[in-house]
Amino acid sequence: MTVADISWLLCLVGRSLWLLYVGGRQGKLPVAAFEVYDFATSRWRSLPDIPSKRVFALYAHSDTHIFSIGGLHQDAQQGFSDVTEVFDLSTGTLFMSLVLAYYS
Repeated sequence: MTVADISWLLCLVGRSLWLLYVGGRQGKLPVAAFEVYDFATSRWRSLPDIPSKRVFALYAHSDTHIFSIGGLHQDAQQGFSDVTEVFDLSTGTLFMSLVLAYYS
């Protein structure tokens, strides 16, 4: 693991249990790190960086994808992000990036 202060998510991928470290911050700056610890192989590996650096994003997963939702922009004065990024677990690549619309 290369980043000190990051968000994490535990998920089952196929028959392997993965501990994902995603984004977060180093000091006060957001980072784009995306790393996985595979308990089956007892090894860390890096996945492609998250395209948009954010802190306090929500991470969720399905059987096939990881979702990175919202979070605070690098410049906190810009407020919270409306970006959602979807990663394909089978290929380890960004599947799509969406902008969510909020209604009041």
